[in-house]
Amino acid sequence: MAGVEAVTGRAKPGLEHTTWLPLRELFPLADVPVLELTFPYRPDVEILALGRRLSRLRSEGILIMASGTMTHNLGAVDVTQPSPDMPVLPWARDFDAWVRESLLAQDVDALLDWRRRAPAAYLAHPDDGAHFRVLFFALGAVLEGGGRPIDLDFPIEGFEHGQPKRCIQMG
Repeated sequence: MAGVEAVTGRAKPGLEHTTWLPLRELFPLADVPVLELTFPYRPDVEILALGRRLSRLRSEGILIMASGTMTHNLGAVDVTQPSPDMPVLPWARDFDAWVRESLLAQDVDALLDWRRRAPAAYLAHPDDGAHFRVLFFALGAVLEGGGRPIDLDFPIEGFEHGQPKRCIQMG
C-alpha cells in the first residue's frame, strides 16, 4: 500500500484484514493461491463494469471474493459492551434489510444509487463507502451471465456489536 510505505518507509507485509479474515474462515489451511486486488476510488458503476470484465475467470474455477461490511460506522460501536448485550442499531438494521431486499429483487439500479435510496446510507457508511462498494465488484462478476437471475444465498446473518454481519454468496 502506497500510503503505508510513505508513512513507514517500508511496504506492509501480507494481506489486508478484509482479505485474510474471511480467507482464514474459508480456507483455514491457507492452501489456496490468492491474488489480492486493490483499486483507487472509482464510481460504483465502474466497479460493477470491472467485475463484469473479470467474470469469465469464474468459468476457470477462480473464486472472486469481495470482502467488506454491510455497514461501517465504527463510531457507533461500543466495544466495551459484549456484543450480545448491545442492541441492534435501527439504522443498521434498516440499511441491511434494504440491501437484502434490493439484492433479492435484483434491482441493480437501486443498489448503484444506494447513497440516495438506502435508508440511513450516511450513518451506515459515513466514510467513502468502500467497505460496502466492493459488493459491486462481486455483483458485476455474476451479472455477466446473459441476464439470467442471480443465485443468492445469505449463509451468515444476524448482528454483532449492533451492526450486521451479513454474508452474501452469489453464483
